[in-house]
Amino acid sequence: KEFYLCIYPIIVTCIFFNIYYDGDIIKLGNKESVILVFIFTLLLIDKRILNLKKELIPFYFFLLTCFISTYFSVEQIISLKRFLIIFIPSFIVVQVYSNIDNCNQIQRQIFKYFVYVVFFLCLYSLIIFINEEYVKNLIFFGFPVSGEVADFKLFLNDVTKTNFFNLGQIYYTRGDIFNHAVPDPIGQTTKVVFQIYRPSSLLANTIGFSQLVLLALIMLLSKNNVDWNLLRRFFAFTFITFLIWTFSRTSILIILLVIPFLYAIINNKKLISIFLLSSTLVFILAAFWIDTAISDLLNNMPDNYKSLDLPIGHILDRLQIYDVITENLNLFFISGIGFGAGFEGFLESFSNSIQLHKHIKELSIPSVPITIFLETGIFGLLSFAFVLAYPIYVHTKSEIRYNQLIFLMVAIYFTQFSDISLFRFHPMTFMFCVFLGIFTNKKSLNYG
Repeated sequence: KEFYLCIYPIIVTCIFFNIYYDGDIIKLGNKESVILVFIFTLLLIDKRILNLKKELIPFYFFLLTCFISTYFSVEQIISLKRFLIIFIPSFIVVQVYSNIDNCNQIQRQIFKYFVYVVFFLCLYSLIIFINEEYVKNLIFFGFPVSGEVADFKLFLNDVTKTNFFNLGQIYYTRGDIFNHAVPDPIGQTTKVVFQIYRPSSLLANTIGFSQLVLLALIMLLSKNNVDWNLLRRFFAFTFITFLIWTFSRTSILIILLVIPFLYAIINNKKLISIFLLSSTLVFILAAFWIDTAISDLLNNMPDNYKSLDLPIGHILDRLQIYDVITENLNLFFISGIGFGAGFEGFLESFSNSIQLHKHIKELSIPSVPITIFLETGIFGLLSFAFVLAYPIYVHTKSEIRYNQLIFLMVAIYFTQFSDISLFRFHPMTFMFCVFLGIFTNKKSLNYG
């Protein structure tokens, strides 16, 4: 049972993985993913699951407000279904890990296994990359100056396949970093374009590769009573390199700015909780305060830009959804429009007026705090803001191991300001619940 508690976060994360084989994507469907998450989560249950904790009161209240919001939803069946498939396993995970014995050892093992898995993913991604024909020609022929070599390109936004067991991955470019004219021996001019490719989604679109690498790096950097040996240095170098190469979540920039400040105040838990609470509320207020500027920006966009085929997640798409939500505050301020029904219960009715958005259904959650405000109203937003801030506030013990949990939870929490994963059916939800449960486990932590 202890070993299973250690590998559960890895199992749940792997359920959402994609495999790219022979130019195709192989992945589980939504129903299969839900069934497997429930099966593996139910295996955690023991008799202590109903032992509620006062440190988790905001979490319980958040679940309650989300459940109540389903009553006000115009799509009650959809809203209730999504509530159940997200919060039944979330509640079980938090309760189990907040009551387990020997949680310090289990935490260390979770970190170790997670670091190994992410390192394997990095190694796998690198092997696939160097087996691409384009990269092979770069290695053997240098920069793609000649027409023949330049013809070798990676397929952008599509699944590539290699001669390495026909496995592949999806790539985006970093842009043209080397682009100028070079005279060739016969007097003609050849345009040289050297592009840097990054794996856009080694696993799945909703699981940022760079996000996993960042969490693994945080887990690794705390010594955690283990010597800082050569292997750990090698892992750290690998993760830093891959964080730069696979960087895809702009919200990670927020984390990189927050971490130095968090490090400076890590021994003052009350100050950390105040910072978390105020950051959430300031973000919401800022979104509504700049609504006029967003509207002006969108209204003044050139007509030809509105006809472009924007990639999913483009900043203008997100801004337009923000604009629609902030202009209709009176429709959801108190009760919300129903948990999980942000698209069907609200955004779909505005789809004709959102000119820039060609794929509104895929990007119906441009920001978790804003979406929670939309779906559950002001009470859901406030309880969400306290979910992490309150347990940290009542926590008094300051040790490297426990501070590391704070860094991990804050990293997940802040990425949600412009991401879609927390308290959705997503592995980051269950990962966050594991850390929250361990953090509120009184068998190893000291509370005031």
